[in-house]
Amino acid sequence: MYDAYLGGKDNYAADREAVRQVLRVAPEVRDSARANRAFLQRAVRFLAGEAGLRQFIDIGTGIPTAGSVHQVAAETAPATRVVYVDNDPIVHVHANALLTGSGTTRIVLADLREPEAILQHPKVGELIDFRQPVGLLLVAILHFITEEENATRIVAPRPGCPWTQDGKTVADHADPQAQGRARLLRCSRHQAMLTYVNAYDHLLTLARVLGSDGAMPLFSHTSLSRAVCEAAVRFAWLMDPGIPSEERIVRGAVALFVSADERLKSVRGLPAERFDRRVHRQMIESCTAERDAVQELITGAGLTFGHRQNGKTKSRLELESPKVSVPLKINVTELMAGLLPDSPSWYNIGSSVTHSLYWGLRDVDGSRPGEPLALTPNVLDVGAAAESAISASGLILDRCGRCYGHDPSAHIKRTMERREAVDALMRRATRSTWAHIPAEPQHRGPRGRQS
Repeated sequence: MYDAYLGGKDNYAADREAVRQVLRVAPEVRDSARANRAFLQRAVRFLAGEAGLRQFIDIGTGIPTAGSVHQVAAETAPATRVVYVDNDPIVHVHANALLTGSGTTRIVLADLREPEAILQHPKVGELIDFRQPVGLLLVAILHFITEEENATRIVAPRPGCPWTQDGKTVADHADPQAQGRARLLRCSRHQAMLTYVNAYDHLLTLARVLGSDGAMPLFSHTSLSRAVCEAAVRFAWLMDPGIPSEERIVRGAVALFVSADERLKSVRGLPAERFDRRVHRQMIESCTAERDAVQELITGAGLTFGHRQNGKTKSRLELESPKVSVPLKINVTELMAGLLPDSPSWYNIGSSVTHSLYWGLRDVDGSRPGEPLALTPNVLDVGAAAESAISASGLILDRCGRCYGHDPSAHIKRTMERREAVDALMRRATRSTWAHIPAEPQHRGPRGRQS
């Protein structure tokens, strides 16, 4: 049916009839199928193109149809190796017939619920080199795994790692507070993943900006790089493997509360006269309800709010046993100084507007009369933005690896090599006349204009 939704040819009359009946009841299903396929193709293009992967395992593939993984990857790298895995014997037979003659693809009859069997399958072993990065595709498949079949076991962290230890900390199902902490842990992990996605999104945008023809918004490289770094240090703070599980849970609670509270403050700070009164009131009520729900989630987990001396202003979250106290303020500047010490000092300025004003005034000050303003950043500033974003990605890799019980050292090494390559390029650029705009003009007239 999936192939029929996509308008393919590898389907039966019964499939097409079933599709017609479904579309009469839910016409949006076809759009959903096409959107799902488009996502798969975008992901493969990115992984094969920008990330440089040359081998993939696609689990739950279904009958190969137009725009399959090996076809999309071959647009970038024709020699890309792809193993398709499905537990349907009919899919296996059809896929074998469709993929006949291809030395870079294999089809394996196996079940996602038995990941060890997939990894140990001889066809997988003859095509995939696990010493090199592998793109694992689980597209529109995990939602078929039931609660009893435990989807986390399939993509499981290693035993004893911080991620599993956090789960054990809240595993007492008879204790209402432990149940509350389990809910809190799920929400805080979701918050951490959103932060991770935010970092990735800005990192990808920065790569596109720096890889373009130079026509980019004014100083966008700095704003994007700082956004990557800020998201990275927030993620690292939440997923710190060097602290006890209880403190990670409390940190997650702080992040949830601060996020909801800041949204409420932002809405309250909007000029009410610019909005319809009903809409403005509804926004405030919605954000208040969200903040109150987060607060209820936190107190239901046995955490308490500590207050300042005035007894009114919340200042920290506390856990009584074991004793944990975390301030209700995430100081991003301090986190950057500690976790990304090589980032430029101007990253401590929290506003991209400040960056733009600074460079704009510098270029006005340093320009010659009658010449157009060169509102371009120093090429070394661009290099610093790139290097900082690379360091931020390394920090994320480190936290992900260590929290899941894996050794991230190989990934960190590649990150450092990339940073060193950019650094070497920037050092060569300093010898070019176009690489530096003087911060001070050589001579000034009576009114401060350069003469």
